[in-house]
Amino acid sequence: MRIDPNPTFTGPVKLTVPGEQELAQINVTWRHKGRDQLKEWAARPLLATAAGIVPLEVEAEYLAEVIESWDGPRDPAGGKVAFSTQALGRLLQSYPAAGEELYRQYLRAMTESRLKN
Repeated sequence: MRIDPNPTFTGPVKLTVPGEQELAQINVTWRHKGRDQLKEWAARPLLATAAGIVPLEVEAEYLAEVIESWDGPRDPAGGKVAFSTQALGRLLQSYPAAGEELYRQYLRAMTESRLKN
């Protein structure tokens, strides 16, 4: 363990795919945030429309602050899709639960203790 952590870390992320029994898995390289930065990021309100919906672009930009890259998403021909805010927006558009799942799994990776009693 280093007193100054690596600026990024990689881990699996499971995502819901409607109609599928099994969760899809991609690998995401996250940007590390220190305690104060993490609290500020997680507490930032995402401005919703009058209908209570966060615009897709806002959600994608918010999550892109903590995502460095990914491995797993494929295009219709089976080719790899490089990470970009636009590609993340496509993922969020196609899989409505993905935004919340990415958010929760990042927070879990940053804050959950792996120690056993």
